[in-house]
Amino acid sequence: MNNRRERVAELLKSEIAAVLTKSRYGGFGGIITITCVKVSISLEDATVFYSVLGGGGDGREQAAHIFARAKHEIVTALRARLRMKRIPRLVFAFDPTPAQAARVESILDFIDREKGGPDDKTAG
Repeated sequence: MNNRRERVAELLKSEIAAVLTKSRYGGFGGIITITCVKVSISLEDATVFYSVLGGGGDGREQAAHIFARAKHEIVTALRARLRMKRIPRLVFAFDPTPAQAARVESILDFIDREKGGPDDKTAG
């Protein structure tokens, strides 16, 4: 990715996170984190990846509905906050990486306990 695309991606990531922090979407008990933004070469499109912590079993679906409802508000806020000729078209996509990393970590912890790893108080 070239410098301009990287800068636009980081700017969009931080600004979208700021807009979400200031917005209130009642009923959602979880935390939405913007994990990554990928901007097309033409700078016309951007995919915004997010993860969800909490929010019950359907937190992912609730977050998708929040983004669907908030998309216009987010784009309007970006237009007001950023000095860009065009704001890229935004597509929001769930990022399963944090959940997968947590699952791998729990498996490794389980294996460590089974082997009597360093956290095991009965070892030694």
